[in-house]
Amino acid sequence: MPKELPPVVADPFATNDDALLAIQKKARRCRSKYDAEDSPKIVVYYGVREDGVVISATPSSYTDLGRCLADVVKAARF
Repeated sequence: MPKELPPVVADPFATNDDALLAIQKKARRCRSKYDAEDSPKIVVYYGVREDGVVISATPSSYTDLGRCLADVVKAARF
């Protein structure tokens, strides 16, 4: 009988490059939508569950652009 392998656990420090690239692409759309390509950087603080689902995303600026960027992060899957 084959030996059972332990379950695979995701590395909490690993990043999903596809998710980050998708966020960058959609973030550019937000900046374009609000004519903010050259505006100051907005940070989005976020939390991710073990299964990759974003459970919170809070922008550093509560503007339309900040909310758009936070929504982009909330929709991502890591």
